[in-house]
This record gives sequence, structure tokens and C-alpha cells, in this order.
Amino acid sequence: MNKTNKIKTFSFMSLDGYVPKTGEHNDWLPEGSLPIESGYGFHQFRDSASCAVMSGIYHATLQASDVWPFEDKMCYILTPRSFNLAPDVKADFIITDDNGYDYKKVVDQLRERTDGDIWLAGDQGIITRFMSQGLIDEIILNILPVTFGVGLPMFGNDKQIQDWTLQNHTIYSNGVVQLQYTANPI
Repeated sequence: MNKTNKIKTFSFMSLDGYVPKTGEHNDWLPEGSLPIESGYGFHQFRDSASCAVMSGIYHATLQASDVWPFEDKMCYILTPRSFNLAPDVKADFIITDDNGYDYKKVVDQLRERTDGDIWLAGDQGIITRFMSQGLIDEIILNILPVTFGVGLPMFGNDKQIQDWTLQNHTIYSNGVVQLQYTANPI
């Protein structure tokens, strides 16, 4: 198994720790927090990954929208069953068990299929599942200067304690704070 390719994610959350429901994309962002000229470094992040992995629900949501952030990257869809893909989508399925919680095997498969870093894309559910099993190596978290008071918590109900090291931080002129963390070995 090639452990040199990292599992990493790029996410946005409110100051009080909430993320949008799947399918809400950018319409939940306050106008002052919309991506500024630099796009918060998203394009560099995307270009640094060799493939993306996501849930079937997140994939379906993106397919129903005008948003496809992956360009021509290979996408792996974690799902208990296959479904029809749009003809121009470069994707493959990784079939999980019905409850979809054994992602250690999935990560082993992904690391065998790719030579570079793996972008964990998607909703709070898949990020929480990967985090609860200690499978995320890097998190880039963009904290927006807004509170919601309700919503989906960024990391769900993950009760596992993990240590992270702050690698970098950026404060943008519109008040967004970007934090880049790497996981410490367990």
C-alpha cells in the first residue's frame, strides 16, 4: 500500500461550525464571503490531487447542478450500488457495504489505483466517516465570518480524539480565515 498519497479535503464552514446541506453549494455563502480573486487557493488544491472520491449522494447532487469542480480528474464514487453516469464524466464506482462505514478498505483501494494525493470531496457525512476512522491526512478549512446557529455540524458527531498540526493560515480581506492542518500519526 502506498501511504505517500494523502487523503485531503477542502471545506467551508460558518464561524459556529456548520456546513450547508448537500446540494446547497455556494448559495449559503454570505455575499461578503464568496470566493475572492484568489478563490481561496481552491484551484491549486484541486490541481494538487490526482483524483477525487465522494459519496453517491454528493455525485448525484453535482450532476443535477451546473457545478463540476473536478474538471477531468478521475472520480471514485463510494456507493452500495452502481447507477448511470453522465457520458462525459470520468468516474468509477467503489462498491461499499450497505452501511458504507468500512472505509479503510476503500482507502487501500484508492491508494492502489492512484499515484498522487486523493481529494475527499463532498458532504459532511463522508468527511465525518473518514475522520472517525482516522483516514484524513490534511484538512484545508475556510471559516466564514457568519454564524447560522443551526445546520449540519462540520464534523458530525465524531467522538474520536485526533491531534492535528497547523501548517499554514491565511486571513483574507473579507474576513474568511483559512486553516491548513495535517494529521499527527495515531
